[in-house]
Amino acid sequence: MKAQRSRAPRWWAGALIATAVVVFTLVAPSDFAGAQTEPDETQAVKEAPERITTLDDLGFGDSAAFGAAAQLDFFFSGSGDYEIGDGSRLVVDLTHSNLLDPEQSAVAVAFNDRPLRAIQLDETNITGGSYEIAVPADLIEEDFNKLSFTFNMTTGLFCESSAGAALFATILGSTFFEMDFADDPPIPVLQDPNLSQYPYPFFRPGYPIVAPVIIGIPDNPTGDDLTAAYQLATGLATRVFFELDLVRIRRVNTLTDDELRRHQ
Repeated sequence: MKAQRSRAPRWWAGALIATAVVVFTLVAPSDFAGAQTEPDETQAVKEAPERITTLDDLGFGDSAAFGAAAQLDFFFSGSGDYEIGDGSRLVVDLTHSNLLDPEQSAVAVAFNDRPLRAIQLDETNITGGSYEIAVPADLIEEDFNKLSFTFNMTTGLFCESSAGAALFATILGSTFFEMDFADDPPIPVLQDPNLSQYPYPFFRPGYPIVAPVIIGIPDNPTGDDLTAAYQLATGLATRVFFELDLVRIRRVNTLTDDELRRHQ
């Protein structure tokens, strides 16, 4: 039976990492403590990542894999500052060639490089199969998460070409990742930034799409503020392979309310 998608509301239209803009603000530690206030529920509802993201939402749609061995990778937004519960899941919808040998053809599903399930490609899912896979809470990263499909496909014929036209499978665009938040509505758990870990926890390698970055400086910056901002900018560009023209240094008073609302 085809798994039913949750009807939970979609709270954050800008959750996709590829379009995110991150704001770093250079202030004293005491300023961080004073600026953080207890988040109210209405703000949490607006800013929480989406519970459900489909491949269609990511702009991929139906994605085909061809050949005896193939892999498809997709990247989803992470949990951010929100605590995850125990009910997160993947729902995988797929079809495949009717000529595959069911005894030797399968797809392995991995989340952040941990294999979660192997699905046999047989007569039960030629025209469509749907599979619900639980995702452990400790496997979900805060920034982004990688979903991988590794295919092994064969017709079982002697001297088969590894690039034969009969060797294909399709992950449908309706495939989705659902995050289960510990609170409903989700409430962020904010922590003081730790620049000693720079450039992490702000960024880590692996996500293939680079987003622009704003580094915020005080309205009347000192020489030390400007030096620190440029050190952050050049360090980010070199250590996480950012193009330098994507890193912008802005005075805090020039940031719009919309920019501040969308970032923590």
